[in-house]
Amino acid sequence: MQLIDKRKFLVYSGISTVACIFSIIFIKADFFIYRIINGLFIGGLFSLIPGLISYLRSIGMLDIFIYSYRTLRSYSKHFEDELKEGKKAKTYHEFKMEKAPKPFSLEPLFIGGVLVLVSAVSSFIAG
Repeated sequence: MQLIDKRKFLVYSGISTVACIFSIIFIKADFFIYRIINGLFIGGLFSLIPGLISYLRSIGMLDIFIYSYRTLRSYSKHFEDELKEGKKAKTYHEFKMEKAPKPFSLEPLFIGGVLVLVSAVSSFIAG
């Protein structure tokens, strides 16, 4: 079993690199090193945020929001008609058991974490 998929790694590296280059070009700063540090941070965020969302989704943290939305929506007039027909709402446990586990990708967390860490260390050294 391979821990890191090369294709996903290259895709997220490319996204981070493009975001880093664009932010270096368009951010105005007094010194060029600050532009590089900001570019590394923004490029890292472009990978780190999807990685964190993927991780939270894989451990089921976002499922409670989906369940609560469906539960609140279920109190509408349409759902009351379904209750009269004999259908009942699912509990959270039933909702969780019917969902398959979500896959988790380590690549965006690794790339984003490294870029944000390099940015933080560089800003400490340069500042």
